[in-house]
Amino acid sequence: MSNLDNIEINTETLSKRFAHLDQQGLINFPSIDKVTIILEMTDPAWAVPSIQLLLLHSEHPIRIIALPGSLEFPPIQQYFEKEAPIEFWSYEAGIDPVNQALGTIETTFAVLMEDRIMVTPRWLSSLIWPCLDEERVMVVSPMSPSEQLDGKLNLWFQSHADLVSYAEDHHPRNQGLWRQVPVLTGSCLLFRKELINELGGFDPLLRSRELKVVDWCLRARMLNGQLALCEDVYVQALHSLEPRRGEKILSDEWNVFCSKWGVERNSYPLKYLSELNISECSMEPFISLIYDPYYITVIVLVSEVFPNRLESWYQINLEQTYSRIQWIGVLLGTHQEQPLSDSEMWGKLDALIKVREVEQWHEALEAALILVKGEAIIFINSSRAYESDYVTRVVDFMYRESADVVVNTGKGIPNLHAQVHIPQEPLPVPLSLTAHRCIEDVGSYVKSIEEFYFIPRSSLRAVYWTKGMEDE
Repeated sequence: MSNLDNIEINTETLSKRFAHLDQQGLINFPSIDKVTIILEMTDPAWAVPSIQLLLLHSEHPIRIIALPGSLEFPPIQQYFEKEAPIEFWSYEAGIDPVNQALGTIETTFAVLMEDRIMVTPRWLSSLIWPCLDEERVMVVSPMSPSEQLDGKLNLWFQSHADLVSYAEDHHPRNQGLWRQVPVLTGSCLLFRKELINELGGFDPLLRSRELKVVDWCLRARMLNGQLALCEDVYVQALHSLEPRRGEKILSDEWNVFCSKWGVERNSYPLKYLSELNISECSMEPFISLIYDPYYITVIVLVSEVFPNRLESWYQINLEQTYSRIQWIGVLLGTHQEQPLSDSEMWGKLDALIKVREVEQWHEALEAALILVKGEAIIFINSSRAYESDYVTRVVDFMYRESADVVVNTGKGIPNLHAQVHIPQEPLPVPLSLTAHRCIEDVGSYVKSIEEFYFIPRSSLRAVYWTKGMEDE
């Protein structure tokens, strides 16, 4: 495109903007309405400077909703003034915080972004403009390293001052330039509130953020909405742009996405989605923002019954901090030491399966699995000690790490704060330290003389808590 063509496009776009400003009585900003910014936080070292830049460079009144990404995320309120327009939400395992936050938006425009993003002056006004230029524009993205398709621009700077200098030079040369694109994937998206009313939130069946965003944008197009890429706005990233563990697209998830949109399973990477004919999709685009946390089934294995051990797992039942649990007991052996008529001890179970011989463990486990109602199963053993928030943390790991299988390989009390290790090949692991999603052909259960074991299917994403090992 020649400079003359750019000048002509700029002139036409800017004339429309001037007319809008004249009608509204505005001079500097395209909107005086407050803007809601939903910030997904993954690390305080990234979140603090990201929020500081939002407060510094957002020329509109803003409301920041800060969403911690894990139970371990430390408080960072002390780095900001009490009067700062920031709401720090608490973390709740098994809940999609983004969908929750989307349901609270009351402003005309909102932004969804990750804490990896560094903004520069005039970023917010520039993102709002395409929505005012064209009423069908529903979602807008800046140029950034986090966009995987048309908007990908990966630049490097020695300092934030160099980034600001680039933005100050880049903006005037491209002012008013934006174009319609078929899909967006990035970490910074501005959208209209009315889109939430018609579209709802992210699809809970998709776990990687990339596919959630892509699915959301494609559903917006089903409502005749346009997706805009601002060529006059560039935002930088604070850290590596390689997908983090919880962002990786798994084969099973990709299959779900392909089935939903009628896409060939061998069509990855996402660039082929630009050829998708939205008009041929007949599904309902709306997805409710309201849904309950994961429902978890806990299967308690009791192979030797002694009063103190029964009391141990009974306390687990009473003390677990996670509330949405189905409890199933599996008793193996004669159990003469403790009568099963003790209603106080067994009354808390939703189901109880017992066999007289330990060798019948496989049949008992199969019967228990038929009764499972939860989205995931956590196995515990009456001979082990568990912390009261064990179930909560397992749910957190499963959701945050996009894991199909979660395993703690420590001895004694599970090491809940250990680093994550993802082996290339599945390993037999103690069933009493294992959790997995309720999916078909998840793996196999085996028994040795001393322990029950689980071997996950090789294609599943198994996350292991492993003490003293580096992430892979």
